[in-house]
Amino acid sequence: MESHCSSEDIVQLSKPIVQQIKPNVLNENSITVQNLIVIEVKNQTAHLNDEITKLTKNGAAEADA
Repeated sequence: MESHCSSEDIVQLSKPIVQQIKPNVLNENSITVQNLIVIEVKNQTAHLNDEITKLTKNGAAEADA
């Protein structure tokens, strides 16, 4: 069974965590940190989805053999 999470789903799920670690007053540093977290989550999600696709293709090829 394939299970792909979109990076946007993960970003939305991580927002409450990011909001908890941000100071009460938004400042440039907290915005930068949040943006870096969003970028990293998107990169990791893309990488994981690529790996899932690769494994799924390999599994399908082995099943066909």
